[in-house]
Amino acid sequence: MRNVTISIDEEVARWVRVRAAEHDKQPRAHEWLAALWHHRCGRTSVQVLNEYYVTVTRKLEPGLTEEEAWADIDSLLAWHPLAADAALLRRARTASQRFALSWWDALIVAAAQTCRPPPDPSVAPVSETALTP
Repeated sequence: MRNVTISIDEEVARWVRVRAAEHDKQPRAHEWLAALWHHRCGRTSVQVLNEYYVTVTRKLEPGLTEEEAWADIDSLLAWHPLAADAALLRRARTASQRFALSWWDALIVAAAQTCRPPPDPSVAPVSETALTP
């Protein structure tokens, strides 16, 4: 998987932490994230991390504490999340129009298209959380 990047959406991270309804997805999400850490090819965006934080601290019942959610995000910062900039917004607009996507989905598609391998392939998780191997 050298020079390959795989970008995750908020749902993949959330499924690792799910405590109820979608529990059948939890083992697959754990396997997926473990493989991304092992091969050092996981990527995400700041938007996804923002969505994750809000979803797991305010929308899930029961949700995570802010400290638990931050620990998860802190570990995923090792993936050098892509920030929104003018180029990303333009790419998202094109994707939104071309594929009739919502704005939020278009931003995720544009970020995934833009992601490159992390600058330092030896980057390891900073902290141990449910989102790290």
